Amino acid sequence: SSVSEDERRRIARELHDHVEQTFFAIGLTATSALQSTEDELEIAPRLAQALTQVTQLATAGAEQLRTAIFTLSHAEFAEAGLVAALRQLIMTFHTRTGIETDLVLTGHERPIPADVAEVLHAVSRESLANVERHAHAGAVVLGLHTGARFIKLTVQDDGTGGSRLMLEHIAHSSMRFGLRGMRDRVSRVRGTLVAGPGPDGGFQVRVRIPLHARAAA
Repeated sequence: SSVSEDERRRIARELHDHVEQTFFAIGLTATSALQSTEDELEIAPRLAQALTQVTQLATAGAEQLRTAIFTLSHAEFAEAGLVAALRQLIMTFHTRTGIETDLVLTGHERPIPADVAEVLHAVSRESLANVERHAHAGAVVLGLHTGARFIKLTVQDDGTGGSRLMLEHIAHSSMRFGLRGMRDRVSRVRGTLVAGPGPDGGFQVRVRIPLHARAAA
């Protein structure tokens, strides 16, 4: 039913926006603590072992959570496709935030592998969450270009995220964890992610994922 679909989307969004970021932050903090105590490991082997185990558990927990999010989202992709899922995402975002949002489609219509669709949807969701938390934006545009060999996603806002002071803030905020998590996801499907000031201001996230190598595999 439509109620169960809405509830499934809400649960997936909550898991991604909050729980997954917590796992990622735990792992990153433990790794940082482990590196900072390298000179003292001879006198603190139990601490090193514990921090290593925390890092491994956080990584395993995040991976299990990604699987759960994919399971919750997969039916939506299978039934409606990536474009319809993105339209639903931006409609929900606009309703919740009041920020003007648009989806621009270019290129050729073609089937998108489910794992690539899930990654693009997750990056879009995380990017919109960052716009809501950090950008002070009035508008955001998602661009999806499907070519013969690559699929490209661009998320561009008109906020303050591209300014020097805002970039310094991002470097020390939870958004840094989100960007690293997105890069990790994109790399799993052999893609690349670049994030930074947009050409006309604001903040921009660009993703490029190959399709031809996957089709040949």
